Amino acid sequence: MLIGNIPMNDARINKEKENLPDLSEDETGIRIRKYLATTMINMVKKGHKFSIADLIEYGNPRDRLGRTVAHWMVDYGHKFSVEELLLLGNHCDKYGETIGHRMVENGYRFSAEDLIKIGNTADIGGNTISHWMVIRGHKFKVAELIELGNPGDEHGKTLSHYMAELGHEFTPDELIELGNPADKAGRTVAEIMAMKDYEFTRQEKAEFGLLLQVDVEN
Repeated sequence: MLIGNIPMNDARINKEKENLPDLSEDETGIRIRKYLATTMINMVKKGHKFSIADLIEYGNPRDRLGRTVAHWMVDYGHKFSVEELLLLGNHCDKYGETIGHRMVENGYRFSAEDLIKIGNTADIGGNTISHWMVIRGHKFKVAELIELGNPGDEHGKTLSHYMAELGHEFTPDELIELGNPADKAGRTVAEIMAMKDYEFTRQEKAEFGLLLQVDVEN
């Protein structure tokens, strides 16, 4: 058996089968897939890059945490194209982190259009690939936020919440266009901007519910 033009240990695989006479074919397959995953991941750690054809042929096997060989390739410097991710599948590990999440962690930035193509999947904390991008400094345009649905995480914090927390200033018209969303604690994007000393007019404060009782009385 060859993987990436490197011979696999067929004798080892056959020995696995011989040593498991009482196991079902499914259980034997699990053992073989574990061996395959370990071997391929060790090859990645040594600098080997598998082709998409190789990954598809051998099922892009996973380690015990659900990370595929492709996850490991990304962590060792490889970047897949959107077309390759569509062919391979943007698989997630046990923490919900997809290959796309790992690409973002390693410096890649997707366009909103590409995120829609591959699936703007959320990890177990509700953080989508786009959340990972924003948290790492990327700023989406308002049109892109709307295109993506301005998703919220497990606390209801949308991409626009995170952008505001990191210092981005939306115009009042943009806030209206986004619907000035509130997280699960009831905090709106406008409130975050106000706490960061964005100067709203009195009329804007009234529109976004930012007027204090003392302001109303005056």
